[in-house]
Amino acid sequence: MRKLRTSSLRITAILALTLNIVLGQGDFWIHIGVTISYVLACALYAVVSALILSDREYKSLVVVVDALFVVAVLYQHILATSVTDDHSVTATGLVIAFILLIHTALNLQRRLIFIYSGIVAISWVAMIAIMAWRHESLQAGTFVSAFLNVDLALAMSFAFTGWAVCILVSEQEEAKREAAELGKRRSNLSRFFSPFVVSYLENDSAHRSLQRRHAAIMFVDLRDFTTYAESASASQLASVLAEYRDLVANVIFQFGGTIDKFVGDGVMAVFGQPKPSDGDAAKALACAMHLIQVLSDWRHRRLIGQQVAFDAVIGLHFGLIVGGVLKSGTQDEFTVVGDAVNVAQRLEGIAKSIDASLVVSTSLLESASIDELDGKWVLQQDVLLPGRRNPIDIAYIPRLPANCDLPRVISSRLD
Repeated sequence: MRKLRTSSLRITAILALTLNIVLGQGDFWIHIGVTISYVLACALYAVVSALILSDREYKSLVVVVDALFVVAVLYQHILATSVTDDHSVTATGLVIAFILLIHTALNLQRRLIFIYSGIVAISWVAMIAIMAWRHESLQAGTFVSAFLNVDLALAMSFAFTGWAVCILVSEQEEAKREAAELGKRRSNLSRFFSPFVVSYLENDSAHRSLQRRHAAIMFVDLRDFTTYAESASASQLASVLAEYRDLVANVIFQFGGTIDKFVGDGVMAVFGQPKPSDGDAAKALACAMHLIQVLSDWRHRRLIGQQVAFDAVIGLHFGLIVGGVLKSGTQDEFTVVGDAVNVAQRLEGIAKSIDASLVVSTSLLESASIDELDGKWVLQQDVLLPGRRNPIDIAYIPRLPANCDLPRVISSRLD
């Protein structure tokens, strides 16, 4: 369809030349020869381009042929007549030059516009200068008046129009580059953030700077995945990770969280980044509970399909973090750091040692306004975490058998 629209402009130029013939403007046989030659040239380079030319070479050849066509039309009006005749460019002849300029501009390439407008403008001015010299040879002192005529003004107007078109195409190219960069940044962000958060980050740069805030940190991991990865093929490994990450990411985004990073089968998510809210802890807990069910169903489906299945473990903590863009040499990272991150990661680590599906700190339960835990939850006080001096109190859900109902929590914020 686009080629049809651009070809219609070339047809319009040919019709304009035909109109010159009908109106009897200029030499009849020269116009006929120019028209037939142009049509044959169009057909010839269409065939040649299909056989041997690259797209770049083809477009350059098209532009040169169009420019030479215009030069031939201008020559017929300016030079192919007696010096005593009227050799001004006709309106229909002038239209051809501008129509084909538009046709060239539709390629949206400054190089092609420079080639076309440069050939036409330079040839046009040169022919006007030759005609002025012919006047000078007949009558001394007439070169300047013959050269500085309306045709020169039209030639300069054409050159300025070509320059203006180049500027417009440059602006369009810059807009395309900016749109591509924006699309690339948005694509990168969308891998880790929900569409709402992506839009928020694009429109509010203030929250991209490093700030202290409270947030809920979640770590998700798979049991025995490292052992599986040692023997699995690359395609099997990629398939399992893609399926697993897609499930986890969708649930996290559903509850308003953001994904800070993927590390193998590990996923780090944050609730309260980039913008904290009062319900971050409650959302994180609700997300973790739902994620246990989703990953349990995923494991069940894989077992039915006689595929390798995995149990997931989750560690969850609420505390003070520093979040935003962390500059690190040549690559900036939008992330969170702080003690809360270390605690959540260690809670996910001890979940494997105590055979739990979910381990949460009591500080998260307090922030989520948990009023009551049912009997399937296990409370444990003064738990020492690796690499941490002060013990913390935790609550955890032991690993549950398939199709088992999840424990319940009663919270004013989750109701």
